[in-house]
Amino acid sequence: MIQLPYTYFPGENGHQYDDLDLTAVNTVEARYSQAPSPLYKGSPLIEALPWPRTKEETLAAYQRNISYSFSETEALTTEEKLLSLKALVDLRFPLPFHYELEYSFYNALATSYHNRKSKFNANAVVSILTGEKMIESHHQLVGNTASAANTGVALLGYSGCGKSSALEILLEHYPQVIYHEDANGGRYPQIVYITLNCVPNSNFSALYARIGEAIDRALNLEDNVYERMIEAKRSLGGKSACVRKLIEVFSIGAIILDEIQLIDFNSTKENSFESLLLLTNETKVAFVVIGTEDAYEKMFKELRTARRIGEVINGNAYCENRTYFMHIVAALFRYQWFEEPVKLTNEITEALYEISRGIVCFLIKAYEEMHRAYYDESPRPIVDANFIR
Repeated sequence: MIQLPYTYFPGENGHQYDDLDLTAVNTVEARYSQAPSPLYKGSPLIEALPWPRTKEETLAAYQRNISYSFSETEALTTEEKLLSLKALVDLRFPLPFHYELEYSFYNALATSYHNRKSKFNANAVVSILTGEKMIESHHQLVGNTASAANTGVALLGYSGCGKSSALEILLEHYPQVIYHEDANGGRYPQIVYITLNCVPNSNFSALYARIGEAIDRALNLEDNVYERMIEAKRSLGGKSACVRKLIEVFSIGAIILDEIQLIDFNSTKENSFESLLLLTNETKVAFVVIGTEDAYEKMFKELRTARRIGEVINGNAYCENRTYFMHIVAALFRYQWFEEPVKLTNEITEALYEISRGIVCFLIKAYEEMHRAYYDESPRPIVDANFIR
């Protein structure tokens, strides 16, 4: 039986932050909950994480409705109805890959922390500037050289298939920064994740600077302290070493890279994906990559690259599922701003599928344009498959 240096937060396991609005507060004091796997018992950096959402919780979290009443809509002017269409951008539907993303992300984090060792040295002090104050930490998290190289998560799919909105809802479940107390009475931060966009032409000098910028944002720093620290290093090797040190000092769990297709996958030079893999080899930080379907072919030319990327989630697999598409269209048609309710038919559904290719973003955009075209004509047209086409 492991003697834990902390006590578990009361309540249901894995729900220790449910009373907090993590969209408004990104920094919390550590609350520990028994890990779902005995393998992770006694690991504060893992047991401070919430559990991944269940299937039922995932469905509820990723369903985002908008305020609507047809009786109230009838009383609006044409201009007011057209302005009301903008509410559609806030509409979200649970998609088949969401549950897989929930578990894959948690597993990537847990594996990352499991493959590292916490080092406490009462005589070694690292001064850390945070949003609250300067703190002196005796803690660093270093990669266990005996552990296998980490694998992460890749979420790939068509532009508009819902990757970015899924990532946003996923991260709402996690505190970004968690503060722990160490055995010496000191404090140290755990940055669970940072997110950044890749830059064109594999400009790794800018990419490393953005990692510093993301750390600054996570810590609520306005002076770009860590971005400027990385920029001050003259060589790419120096910038990479600085990033590695920051990953260890801040116990960063995952680096999320959006628009991964912009990175160079063809070479082994310093400004290529291979250089990023060195970071995960040395620190065991997890990489979560988001990109279009174009990234797939680029990323999987080399077996070593494919192995390090880890689990691949196909974000647009649902687009081929006609039954699921019918379900989404039926949910969408609950919101109408036409003068008379339009009855959904199989022909209308088929026309919308042809136009959108089953991609949810294109479907919503087409639905919005249907309303605009409807009010552009006088007398009002019949909304059917021909009108949509």
